[in-house]
Amino acid sequence: MADLSPVPIKEISARIHGPGGYRTVHTVAGLAGILMSDSWPKKAGDPMFQRALSACLSALEVQADGDRARRAFVNAARKAGISVLPDDAPQDNAARH
Repeated sequence: MADLSPVPIKEISARIHGPGGYRTVHTVAGLAGILMSDSWPKKAGDPMFQRALSACLSALEVQADGDRARRAFVNAARKAGISVLPDDAPQDNAARH
């Protein structure tokens, strides 16, 4: 999915394609693309997923709040069992990036 918005975020990589299969994005539109992809383990009633999607769509609408959308995405990913880098990297590894 091509980035649809210039709303930048701190780079994030989500492991949604099995072991070693990370997808890296730099914008809120990229986050929304991951959330809406077939690779995301959607759960219809999952409030963390709904919050993340809502935060992304809101950020795209106002062209701001990228950090808020990113935080909501990380929370939803963790609840879904999806590893995100650099947020889930071991501390000594994270310091090198």
